[in-house]
Amino acid sequence: MRLSLFELEDSPQFAGYTDGQRWNGWACPVMTRNQCLVAMAYFNKMETEPLVWFEGDKLAFRSGYEDEPVYYLHPLTQLVDGEPVWPFGDGWIWDEVK
Repeated sequence: MRLSLFELEDSPQFAGYTDGQRWNGWACPVMTRNQCLVAMAYFNKMETEPLVWFEGDKLAFRSGYEDEPVYYLHPLTQLVDGEPVWPFGDGWIWDEVK
C-alpha cells in the first residue's frame, strides 16, 4: 500500500492508502481511523444526520435513501504501518490525485 491523496468531484483532498485497486475505473482508497475522522468531519457537516460514523470497529454509512439500510465496513485484515484501515466510501467515485 502506498500513501496518496483522493478527492470526490468538488471535495477537498483526503489522505489515504491505495494498492492500485479500482472499481468501475474509480480509486478505492483505504484510510486509517484518523484519516477516516478527517473525511467524516467534512462529509457529515453537509448533512442533517451523520452520513458516516464509527460503531465500534466498524465504519457505518447511510446511503441517503430512507428505505435502504445502513451498511457497515470492517477494517481490512492487512495493517498499514501497524494501523488498521477501512475502505472509505465503498463504491464512491473517488479520484486519486496524481
